[in-house]
Amino acid sequence: MSTPPEVLFDRYFHAQTPSMQQIYQGKDDLECLEIPGLKEILLRLQQGLNFALANEREVPEHRSHPPFHFDYIRSSLSNAIAFRHDGYSFIGVTIPLIETLMTLCGRLSRSIDLLSLLGLDAAEDISDGLGLVLFHIAIFFIVSHEYTHIVHGHSVMGFEGSTLRHEIHDDGYAGGLSEQALEADADSYAIYHIMGNWIAGVERSEGLTVLNRNTISLADQDDLLFSLVVVAIGAYFMLRPVPQLDAESVYKLSHPPQAARLNSLMDTAIAWCRQNRGDLAQRMTEQWFNRLLSHVASAIWEANDSRHQNWMQQVDFLRSADGAEYLGKLRTDRDQYRASL
Repeated sequence: MSTPPEVLFDRYFHAQTPSMQQIYQGKDDLECLEIPGLKEILLRLQQGLNFALANEREVPEHRSHPPFHFDYIRSSLSNAIAFRHDGYSFIGVTIPLIETLMTLCGRLSRSIDLLSLLGLDAAEDISDGLGLVLFHIAIFFIVSHEYTHIVHGHSVMGFEGSTLRHEIHDDGYAGGLSEQALEADADSYAIYHIMGNWIAGVERSEGLTVLNRNTISLADQDDLLFSLVVVAIGAYFMLRPVPQLDAESVYKLSHPPQAARLNSLMDTAIAWCRQNRGDLAQRMTEQWFNRLLSHVASAIWEANDSRHQNWMQQVDFLRSADGAEYLGKLRTDRDQYRASL
């Protein structure tokens, strides 16, 4: 009898160095969760993700990889990781990351200004539904990002095992341009899947039903769903530490700076729209993105939060000559890697 993937997932962490075991203690026991109802939510989420991963399409550009398994990691850190081990491609997220996302999306769902901007009622059931939809978009984006690391060969080093790829680093200064290009590739492929699933795929109907927006026009539905994608992913980026940039430090980051990631994501999302929803591409303007992100920032940042100042500094830097040179190099490295698949 073959060993279940959840057992292999747990064993992987117990076989790591003592210092790594202090960070990741193994598979999380959902029976120990203190938040009422969270176990059931996470089990349904895990079931849905593993079903989707088990039914992935064959794509010529995908590198050969073993079957997937998604699970939860016991840790005190908020993080998501991808690795290959013992015949499986594993994606894991920590419970603190889940709890952080739920808190974040709950805060957004209670913003009267955001609800109004999205054209949603402020009723409790709609607010709760908005929080649920935003949470699902955010976690599906994170998992799709980690999935890309596997199927595009980012974690594969030419042998069965692979090094861990972390979505979140505490200091952020642990990489270089080549690493950033892989992260940009993962972002780009992840948002392409998100757009396909939420606007033209299996998640569309349930999301609209939860928000009681099934009867509005198809164009208005598309606008709402795209806006929710912007809100969920924008909020996830804004929640994390936002470093200040200069012409030297920007090349030392493990991931592209948040403002650059979000701008690149929206470029890919608009490209998806041009292929599948031409009118939607015309309606989703930079002005509308900025309005959405302004409301998101107001909901999650305090007025004196340094992340707001750092975000604006990032935007200013990326508009400078040094910033434009960096973005050009990042785009070139990402596109060259994608062309090599």
